[in-house]
Amino acid sequence: MIHASTQPLSATSHVRTWRCTSPVRGAATAHRGLELAWLDAGAARYGGPGGEVVASPGAFVVVPPGVEHVTALDEGLRGTVVELDASTVREVASATSMASRRFDRVVVVPDDGGIVALGGLLAREASSGARDRELVVDALVEALVVKLLRLDVWEARPVRARDPRLLAAIDYAHAHACDPSLDVARLAAAAGMSRYHFSRAFRGALGVAPHAFVLDLRARHAASLLRRGRRSVTEAAFASGFGDLGRFRAAFRRTFGVGPSEYVAATRVG
Repeated sequence: MIHASTQPLSATSHVRTWRCTSPVRGAATAHRGLELAWLDAGAARYGGPGGEVVASPGAFVVVPPGVEHVTALDEGLRGTVVELDASTVREVASATSMASRRFDRVVVVPDDGGIVALGGLLAREASSGARDRELVVDALVEALVVKLLRLDVWEARPVRARDPRLLAAIDYAHAHACDPSLDVARLAAAAGMSRYHFSRAFRGALGVAPHAFVLDLRARHAASLLRRGRRSVTEAAFASGFGDLGRFRAAFRRTFGVGPSEYVAATRVG
């Protein structure tokens, strides 16, 4: 069960604090506005385009407008959600050099202290009775959207590869991602291209380097092993093609926003 308290920011934007007294799994949904959430306790899992991500204290989650997702909230979760009207986001983006950015998937990002701090200020201002509340709220919303648009996660967004040679390499990567010897040269060979031209074409089509793509596949495979509870973090790392625990942890955090041990703890709560 969810207990929530909502404060309006405007006619179409609001701040909501919530806590869960029992596990909750919602139906697939898509928000009209952009949702920013952070947790003080517990964990939340979001399934959407690109797979599942886990949010926990120390990170924040961004759910873009119109992106369908399923949310699972654990018992004991406490957090805050800021939902901003999509038109507000577009207006701020169009007034900056970041209008070409596109929010196209749910992401979890480790907090550097800036975005959650701004969100906290916005939440407190929303409940204040100050006469200049509307002016302050508008300024904080604008600053928050700018910081969200600047996130590196929007720099490289996956798009569908149409070149059959790249599709062949992608299929090969999925089939052999857990092979520690898989490298860019083998992917290029699967595509029938030189390594140089393959790397350029791959990055241009998918927005990410081939090696990073493989690391993401390995991290997701490791996550599936960890969710089943049958492998330790070390065992999952090596079974997924990683030969170094430090690199595994770094790749896992890039994909899921949390480290593997935090992921295990979050998926086993409740």
